[in-house]
Amino acid sequence: MSLTDIIAPTIERQRKGSFAKPDVSRNRDVRAWRDVSVPERMGLDKELQNGWDDFERDWLVSQREPASIGGYGERMPSGDDVHGKAARIADARIEADRAVKRALADIGDPTTADVLLALVAGLDVEAIGRTVLGRSNSPQARAAAQERIAMGCRQLAIHYGHVCRPRGDP
Repeated sequence: MSLTDIIAPTIERQRKGSFAKPDVSRNRDVRAWRDVSVPERMGLDKELQNGWDDFERDWLVSQREPASIGGYGERMPSGDDVHGKAARIADARIEADRAVKRALADIGDPTTADVLLALVAGLDVEAIGRTVLGRSNSPQARAAAQERIAMGCRQLAIHYGHVCRPRGDP
C-alpha cells in the first residue's frame, strides 16, 4: 500500500463525485484531492461559490478553531505571550461567530438560513430536503434543497460583496 492509497478518499466517495480529480505534483509523485463543495457541484456561478466559501470559513472558525496555542515543534514562551495568543484565538472565534450571525440575518428567510446551517454542518442535499424542508419524495427533496441553497448562496454573495445588490432591493 502506497502513501497515495492511504491519503486518497475512499472509492465510494470518489464515485459520489464529491472530489475533484487529483492534481499531480511535478516535483514528486503525490496526488492531491480537493473536496468539491455542494454549490460547486450544483454549477452555481463563481461569485455565489465565493460567498458560500466565505460563509463556510467564518462558520469553521467560529465552531472548530483549534484550541491549541502552539503548533507542532513550536516553542512557546511562558508568561503573557501564551495568554495573549489564547486571547487572540478567542477573539477570532467571537468575531467569526458575529460574522456568521450577521450573514444569517442578511439572508432574511429563517428556512433558508436553516438549510445553509445544515449544509455547512455536513448534511447531504437530500437529507436537508427531507428534514429541514419536509419533503418525503427523494427528487423533490433534492430539488427543494438545491433551490434554497442557490437562494442562500445568492444572498451570501451579496452580503460578502461578491455580487452587487440590484437596484430596488432593500
